[in-house]
Amino acid sequence: MDKVEQLIAKLQKGKPKEKADAAKELGKLGDVRAMEPLIATLKDKERIVRDAAAKALDKIDPKWRESEFAKKVVPELIATLKNQDEDECEAAVWAWGEFGDTRAVAPLIDVLGINLNSDFVAPLRVTAAWALGELRDEQAVSALTEAAYDPENPTVALEASKAC
Repeated sequence: MDKVEQLIAKLQKGKPKEKADAAKELGKLGDVRAMEPLIATLKDKERIVRDAAAKALDKIDPKWRESEFAKKVVPELIATLKNQDEDECEAAVWAWGEFGDTRAVAPLIDVLGINLNSDFVAPLRVTAAWALGELRDEQAVSALTEAAYDPENPTVALEASKAC
C-alpha cells in the first residue's frame, strides 16, 4: 500500500483529527486518486474533517465540484434530511454549500425555515443560510431576505443578511 492509499484508509476510518490530517496531506500530495474519497468525506459529521477535505479538493483540482462523482453525491445529501440525526443533517447542508449545485436550493430553503416554524434547530438554519449564500441562486434571495428579519433567532437573521 503506497502513501496515498494509506492516507485514504486513515481518511475513511480514523478519528476526526486523524481524518483531517490525512485530508490535508492528500491535498499536499495532489494525487487524483484521493478525489472520490475526499468528496465522500464532505459528508463527515465533524466540521474539522469536512473543512480539511474541501481545502484538499481545491488544491488537487479547483474544478472538483464539476466532477461526475460530486454531482452524484448531491441527491444523497438531499436524502440525508430525512434522517433525524442533527450532525448528519448539518454535514449535508454544509456540503451543499461546498458543492455549489443548485439542485440543493429548494431543500436548503426548507431547512432555513422561512415560515419561522421550522422543525430544524438554529445552528442548522444558520448553516443553511450560509450555504444558500454560497449558491448565489435567485430562488434563494426572497427566503434569505425574509430570514434576515427573523425576530426569534438573531443568529439566523445575521447569517441570512450576510448571505443576501
